[in-house]
Amino acid sequence: MRAPLVNIAETAEAFLVEVAAPGLTNPDFKIGINGTILSIAFTNRKCASGSKVYSQHEFNYCCFKKDIAIPRNVDSFFISATYAEGILSVHLPKTTTAFMHREDRIGVY
Repeated sequence: MRAPLVNIAETAEAFLVEVAAPGLTNPDFKIGINGTILSIAFTNRKCASGSKVYSQHEFNYCCFKKDIAIPRNVDSFFISATYAEGILSVHLPKTTTAFMHREDRIGVY
């Protein structure tokens, strides 16, 4: 399994996690938050068939899971995710108040 590329950027207002995941659809992704851990996973159902025989195989986006530690100043109640043009973008807004613990699944739009 080869892992997709992940970018993490920070602005004054938020953190942005971007995952290069071409050829997927929104239901393929599972994104969750558990305290200060952001989990991003996907399973590409098209890969499950295994109908192709490759003479060279350099990329594979069949399945992926990554846990990312997030800072305590992220407002976990307002985390959002979008998927467009092969890039999953997870927006993690910052807060100035105390850390809010949350355990939940995040939908991809």
